[in-house]
Amino acid sequence: MRGQLFLRPSCSWACACWKRWTRPVLLSSAAVLLLTVPGCSFLSSTPDPLPGLPVLTSLQRMDRNGTPGVWMNSEDAGRLAQWMYDVTGEAGQ
Repeated sequence: MRGQLFLRPSCSWACACWKRWTRPVLLSSAAVLLLTVPGCSFLSSTPDPLPGLPVLTSLQRMDRNGTPGVWMNSEDAGRLAQWMYDVTGEAGQ
């Protein structure tokens, strides 16, 4: 009689259903994992295509005729223009 206390007539159906769906779910989960891992490792091993952001030391906030904006010197403007060209590959006119 040991173990018979928790067995009900509906448990045999539920157990059979659980066993029938467990294997396909585990196999599909393993397939998804095996297909995902190489893609993630490939993406993480490629170098970052974007160059680092330039440091704009002269950048300052300002207001001109009540309009907020920023100001930088010509050296920082050149660094920013070179960075934008490196990122986009366009002259940005």
